[in-house]
Amino acid sequence: MEQLTTILQGAAAPETSPQDREGVIESAKEVASTLPTISDPSTPGELQEQLIAIVKQVSSTLVMGHDQDMRPEERATLILVVKRTTSALDMIRASETSQELRARLIAIVKQVNYSLEKSPESQRIRSVALPVSSSPEWIQAPKTSRQEQKRLAEITDEVSASMKKISDPGASQKDRAEAGQDLDEQTARMKKWQDEAASDQDRPDAPLSKAAALCTTAIFDSEAEHDLSQSLEDLVPQEWDAEGVKDFWKAVEQDDDLLDVLAQLQNDEHSQAQFDVAQLITELADLVPRSELMGNLGMAGLYCQKTASYLEEDGITVGTWLTEDGEG
Repeated sequence: MEQLTTILQGAAAPETSPQDREGVIESAKEVASTLPTISDPSTPGELQEQLIAIVKQVSSTLVMGHDQDMRPEERATLILVVKRTTSALDMIRASETSQELRARLIAIVKQVNYSLEKSPESQRIRSVALPVSSSPEWIQAPKTSRQEQKRLAEITDEVSASMKKISDPGASQKDRAEAGQDLDEQTARMKKWQDEAASDQDRPDAPLSKAAALCTTAIFDSEAEHDLSQSLEDLVPQEWDAEGVKDFWKAVEQDDDLLDVLAQLQNDEHSQAQFDVAQLITELADLVPRSELMGNLGMAGLYCQKTASYLEEDGITVGTWLTEDGEG
């Protein structure tokens, strides 16, 4: 608990971006919610030990996120992945979760967080960690069948195990190389099953403004600030363009034509501006293709597709978001 307090104190620092601060707080809440289960005498000893191991690993990973030498995009990915993977703790604790699924989820959470703690600077690890961290959402999604849960948990466990081996300083060069060779194929299969789970879900019942806001915020969370700045350079207000944006934080629904976008500028000033929904979404769709939608954004990808369907009713094509293969 002392380590969690230290983590939260670090997140409160003025230089921490709003997006990162929010992610740390949510992760800390998820971790803290396991403490009553750990201390409950009725909790099986093995589960107590597993939860303690998760708490220690997640806390160590979050501590790494406060390394002053870490680049902002590395820190942002680390915090987002921790936030997403700790969402699995509810299912891990649930008595109705099967022993096999629980074991897979525990392994995924520990292995992904270990990989980021050991190799936060690795672009390859970060690029795979993002879709891996979405699997717990799809596993817990309302319409995901038990068979799909099992299949997705298995392949995500395989991917995260390969990530761990690649990041493990104690692994042999041969083992790391073999894990690296397996990773691309494993990741492709994982994304396929994520898409399968996504296709089984009901499309969100949300108006355009809400769907667009949730979609936009998820993209702000998952994409590098540099890439966002480049994609949106023709849309941002002059002040933002002149000062530079440090953190595209979130979008707030306004009406069907406009979104309020909250951002932190490079001078640490917090700013807010209105963006045209259609213009903003079409630019973001060029940045995030359909093939990355469900893996990189998790269930928020469904809100992106909902937004695209609204806009296409008005004759506005939104990238590849509504195509089957994501290729256009």
